[in-house]
Amino acid sequence: MLWNFEDGLDNNVNHRTLHLQLDGLKGSYKGFTYRIDRNHSNPHGVWEKIGKPFPLSQDQIETLRKADYLAIDETNLEACGHFEHAFEMPMHSVVLLLLVKEDESEELAIKKAILEKGVLGKDQVFLVWTYSKRADFMGYNLYRDGLKLNDTLLTSACFIDSNIETGRNHSYSIEAVYAYGSKRFKEYELGAKNN
Repeated sequence: MLWNFEDGLDNNVNHRTLHLQLDGLKGSYKGFTYRIDRNHSNPHGVWEKIGKPFPLSQDQIETLRKADYLAIDETNLEACGHFEHAFEMPMHSVVLLLLVKEDESEELAIKKAILEKGVLGKDQVFLVWTYSKRADFMGYNLYRDGLKLNDTLLTSACFIDSNIETGRNHSYSIEAVYAYGSKRFKEYELGAKNN
């Protein structure tokens, strides 16, 4: 884990480049990073950029939810015995680097999908699925009726779909993305029609 933080300093000062070098790695690895800073994984920063609205509209809620997940840099980092990389670190930032070997396959499934009334009384679907335990796990893509719902990889095993069509059934599927590729899992049909 790398961080650039100094108490009392503004976000716009002390941008740093941190150089990381690791030697003695046994085997081949792929690497990826999770990032939190002013522009990544920061719903509060997004809320400030859109003018700190209150109450929030449905579109603003969706915008904040998209910023609420850990940002993953999918740049292809590789290591075999030796690893070296430079990380651009703005003030008040954290980067988690994961170097992983390919792991065994696994079966994930959506455990439940609940139709409920959400914010502003609008129908929404709350989805929960099995969390991946693979070392090379990067995140999830979620699909409704064959269309991808998320812009960035999801890193939690739940999602609220608040943009559903009233009066029809929906089918959901999940794709787990690993450093060594991705795997799509079977679809989950939402049993109850929303009215």
